[in-house]
Amino acid sequence: MNGRTTQRIFAATLMMALLTLQACGNLDAKNNDQKYIPFTDTTVIGSIKYPLTTHYASMASCQSGLGTLVADTMRFKTGADFAVVNAGTVRWNPPDPAGDFMPAGNITKGDVARFLPYDNLSGVAPATNPATIVTLNLSGAVIKEMLENSFSRMQPDGTPGTSFGRFLQVSSHLQVFADVRNTVGSRVTAVNIKTSNPDTTTPINLTDTTKLYRMAVLKKYIKNSTGYADYDKYWDILAKGSNVVDSKIYLYDAMVDIFKGYSPLAYYDPSNCSDTNLNLVITH
Repeated sequence: MNGRTTQRIFAATLMMALLTLQACGNLDAKNNDQKYIPFTDTTVIGSIKYPLTTHYASMASCQSGLGTLVADTMRFKTGADFAVVNAGTVRWNPPDPAGDFMPAGNITKGDVARFLPYDNLSGVAPATNPATIVTLNLSGAVIKEMLENSFSRMQPDGTPGTSFGRFLQVSSHLQVFADVRNTVGSRVTAVNIKTSNPDTTTPINLTDTTKLYRMAVLKKYIKNSTGYADYDKYWDILAKGSNVVDSKIYLYDAMVDIFKGYSPLAYYDPSNCSDTNLNLVITH
């Protein structure tokens, strides 16, 4: 399969996923014991049709299929306009000698605990901080500030630089264009809101402070948590949002529900991070 074909399939898959997951937003909020599953749990909960990268550096410099899936899940669970999840949250921990990717096929509870090591109490990460998904209102100007922070550590050649966790993976309803050759603070060139029914793309005014958009994000990025330093400035930026509502849904639980109810999930990794069909279009 050549790169162009892969790009077209990836774009089509994202749109199909939007339709497939649309019903998920009405599932009841949960606060249960699923999040206490260790990464060794072999209980099968669903499947993926294609392998997905979990490579830390890759996810800190380009949109990934897994990052899109996690952000899409957050968005549909809450009914927000879009969702973001930082690259530091989604990783394969502990690393697999076979490589930093999830192979196609069955997904277990342990797999979810493993690619969300900081959002369950599996003991995989040195410290655990399970977080619920919250929604809040942000203006176009604050959205730009948030996204500029996401790209602020990237190098002009497109490599991730430092502070990988700062980089945001976005849901399928948000499209971001950035040129990392520009100076820090001037890298985000355009942001669009996308809908699948009807199929529309609407620009966000990145200087506007009045029109508000509803975003889903993890609670720990808008509220200080004991034992944690400021999450790459996002606490300060997202504190400018309003009308914060806690869904009471843990990210781990949300992912388990999606795999149980909608497998096999068909998400792809892009072959070209500058493809204009993608969620994050990065020029370098």
